[in-house]
Amino acid sequence: MKLFGFAKCCPQLSRAGHTMLEVLLAAILGLVLLTAVYSLHLVTEQSFQVGESSIELMGGANQALEIFERDIRAADQLVNSRTIDAESYATGTEQLILELPSIDSSGNIINGTHDYIVYFRDPLKLSGLIRKIDANIASSRTSGERLILNNIDTFAFQSEGTNLSDVSNLNTVNNIEVACGLKKWLWQSRGVDWNANYKIRMRNQ
Repeated sequence: MKLFGFAKCCPQLSRAGHTMLEVLLAAILGLVLLTAVYSLHLVTEQSFQVGESSIELMGGANQALEIFERDIRAADQLVNSRTIDAESYATGTEQLILELPSIDSSGNIINGTHDYIVYFRDPLKLSGLIRKIDANIASSRTSGERLILNNIDTFAFQSEGTNLSDVSNLNTVNNIEVACGLKKWLWQSRGVDWNANYKIRMRNQ
């Protein structure tokens, strides 16, 4: 009865009490709504990054495949080892040396001359793959090197499922498989993966 009488005598204080409660509830609901909107935005942004990175990895792998196919299909044979610009290379799991007939400016084969193409992991950045050309002076190909693939996690040159480093006689190889695993880290504990395995037949087979 005393409380009722107090409220009846002081309606302004009673209304003020209700208003404070409403403000508090509104603030809590606003915070919950803001948290939900932020979480939705974060999930949407992360999903976009995952999709964008997957497309990037797939595009990079497809571009590298085009280069692999062009070179391997044009190759006469694999070469065990070769020194280019004072650097020694050897065909194995992560290095590949191809011998190709030299070509003129019209794309015709120049008999008796050869160019050499080496694929190898970038020694300064192991996630990269470099293509290096050692061209004959008569060839229309240009000597030099460039990065053709990035974001490499695992990589191997194989033939019939066997790493080239384990093949005793490279002259028996008639096709080359490129087993490639790409990975791009988006956050500390999450990344996007792309795995591919290409089998390409050589020119002389």
